[in-house]
Order: sequence, then C-alpha cells, then structure tokens
Amino acid sequence: MKLKIDFHIHSQKSFDSTMSVQQIIETARQKGLDGVCICDHACTDIKDILENDNDDFIIIPAVEFTTGTNHIISLFLEKEPQINLKENLCAELNEIVAETKRCNGICILAHPFQNLKKGIDSVLKQTESILPLIDGMEIYNSRAPYKYSCANIIAGAHAERLKVRTVTAGSDAHLTEEIGNAYCTVECESRSLNDIKKAVIDGKVEIHGHHCNRTSIVKSNLIKARKTNSTVIYKLKSYIKYPIFSVKDITDKIFGRKY
Repeated sequence: MKLKIDFHIHSQKSFDSTMSVQQIIETARQKGLDGVCICDHACTDIKDILENDNDDFIIIPAVEFTTGTNHIISLFLEKEPQINLKENLCAELNEIVAETKRCNGICILAHPFQNLKKGIDSVLKQTESILPLIDGMEIYNSRAPYKYSCANIIAGAHAERLKVRTVTAGSDAHLTEEIGNAYCTVECESRSLNDIKKAVIDGKVEIHGHHCNRTSIVKSNLIKARKTNSTVIYKLKSYIKYPIFSVKDITDKIFGRKY
C-alpha cells in the first residue's frame, strides 16, 4: 500500500507554533494525508504521541534536536528519549544518536542546506562527516528555500551523489496552512509504524513538495516572539517583513515559481 506522510511538523509544544495535535490531525486529513510526524524542538515529552489511539490516522513519534550546528530528527521513537539538554537546548550528536537507538528510532539530518553562511563547501564537508553516524537525510523541506532558494535541490543532489538510501520530505509546518506542503509517499506492507519505518529505511519513498509562503515564516516568528518574550526590535522586524513578503508571495504565484 501507499501512504502519504508529512515527516516534519511542529505542535504547540514548540516555541514557535500553536497547533494542537488534534488540529494537526484534522488539517492533515482534509489535505489527504494518511499520517504525520510530529517532531517538536527539543521536546522529549512525547507521552501523548506515544499513547495516540487514532487507529485511522498515523502519528509518528519524534523529536527535533539541535547540536548547535545541525538539526537532527529522531523519529519512530518507541519511548521518551532521555537527553541532557544544555541551557541553549542543544545536545551532543553522539548522545542523540545513542538515545535514538535505545528508543528503537532512526536519526535524520534535517534541512542540511538551508543555512549556508559558512559557505557551501563547508556545509558539504560537515554533512559528509555526519551522515555515516546517522540513518538518513531530509532532502525536501518546504521552509528551507526561505533562507537559501536552492537548499532542497542541493540536498537531493548531495544525497544522490553519496547514495543515501534513507531520505524524507516534510513541510516543517508551524501553522495549519503549511501542513502537507511536502510529504513522502511511502510504499509499505501495512499501516504499522514498524512497516513504515522499514520502508523508509529501505528507501521505498517518493518525494513531493513545494515551498511555503514567506508570510508563514513571519507568522511563526511572531508566535515565537510572543511565547519567548523576544525583544521589541525582533517583533518590529517581523511586522515590517510581513507586507514585503506578502508581495513576494503574490509574485511567486503570478510567475509560478517553485523550488
């Protein structure tokens, strides 16, 4: 059977989202998805996801960790990971990997090329050094082109060059309007998480997606500002960006730009 799953969504447990799990489920169903992966930022409190009893809708338990330089999604977790988070909510890569394995999950490198401040060569080398330690890579993220327009193109090409078999795609949704912007069609034997995990590991996925609206980024930035008591300057920057990004979103639609 083929299942449509968005492998990267944030709920209200993240500092930049207000979506409840029920809102995510309802919206995903309306958009024709069979399941989602909820991976909140550095939130190991996933008991509600682990105990999910929606037999007709798939929810994959996960957490998005950061090492300070990279984001790692630990997914298909069967128990809550016990990670020692630092004050900035970062964790050591080796600890993330070890704890993910203890929880019978897999580690995916998320949106590896969305930030190229250090230069593409530096990021390529860094990615190559990390991949042998984890299980795969997210090669399409709907928010990644916001920072670097070719982020997903490079990720896909890099994964192909390195023969990375385990790849995923996700919307990185923080708002309901973003859910389903990217997803995988997974070819698996059943709807069980074990069968889905096996299919993903074996590379039995098709990648689908398009970039998010720029205004969605601004909206989640404003949510972050409210939930984390950000500075007035940060809030002002977001308010200023909104009309500018609205115009850019309109021109994208007019000229049919997709990446």
